[in-house]
Amino acid sequence: MKTKKNNTNTTTNEDILSIVYKIVDDLEYDVAEDGIVTVMKRQDHWVQNLFRKFHFRIPEITRISMDEYGSFLFNRIDGKRTVKELGELMYEEFGEDANPLYERILVFLNHIDVNAEYIYIVDDGKVEGDKPEAETELTSDDE
Repeated sequence: MKTKKNNTNTTTNEDILSIVYKIVDDLEYDVAEDGIVTVMKRQDHWVQNLFRKFHFRIPEITRISMDEYGSFLFNRIDGKRTVKELGELMYEEFGEDANPLYERILVFLNHIDVNAEYIYIVDDGKVEGDKPEAETELTSDDE
């Protein structure tokens, strides 16, 4: 008896462009007058605290500044705008200088979502039409 899993979960460009992101609630950041975003990240791991006791120079807060493109996008992430809407706003602001537009946006959003954890997907990554994994059909063929 063979068991096959039907993989019907495919993501299209429209699905990706309809993703909505929101900034995490406890993120500490500052926006300068020129719109540049600086994220403040606390360095409070127990190892860092231990080394500070031995007078190692480890800053308590690390400041990470974004460039003008990243700051522009980050300032417009509100939990309501889709990736497509963010791209349209970015193109209006920067024009052809923003190209390759959606590649740039998606790499940036993926980085601050997955690696830095500054934002998250509002709808928990569920795209209309996708089946939850628990409901994926299994079929069996008798030989």
